[in-house]
Amino acid sequence: MKILTPLLLALALSGCARPFFLPRDEEGEVAAQRRRWESQNLDDYRFTFARTCFCPPPNVVVVEVRDDRVVAVTDLQTGSPVTGASAQGIPTIEELFGYIARAAAEGTYLDVKYHSSLGYPTEAEIGTLANDAGARYSVGNVQRVR
Repeated sequence: MKILTPLLLALALSGCARPFFLPRDEEGEVAAQRRRWESQNLDDYRFTFARTCFCPPPNVVVVEVRDDRVVAVTDLQTGSPVTGASAQGIPTIEELFGYIARAAAEGTYLDVKYHSSLGYPTEAEIGTLANDAGARYSVGNVQRVR
C-alpha cells in the first residue's frame, strides 16, 4: 500500500500536464484546408487580423502581404502604421497554417474554423487561453491586392 499511494498520486498528477481536449485534425483537415487556400494562388493579399493572448497588442490590424511576406501592418481603428516590436510575429495566412500544423503534430490543444470556400483559418485557438498557455487568432476580410 505504501508503494501504491505514491504511484496513484503520480499517475493522477501526470494527467494534469495535458489539456483534456485532443487536437482536432480529423482525417487531415489542416492539410486539406491548406490545399484549398493554396489553390487560390494568392501571393499578394490583405486581411484583418486579431490575436488574443497574454502578449502585447496590437488590437485588430490590417495586414498586407506581398510575395508571401508581410509588408505592412495598420491599426484598423486609427489607420496608423504598426511597426517595430508590435508588428513582429504577425503571420501571413501560410505562416498561420504552419502554427496550426505544428500544434496538430505536437498534440497541442487546437480548435480551428475555416472559411467555407477559400479554406483559410477564420478562427484558430492554439493551446489553451484558460491556462495562460495559448493564443486565439482571428482572420477575416481576405482580399486580393493587385
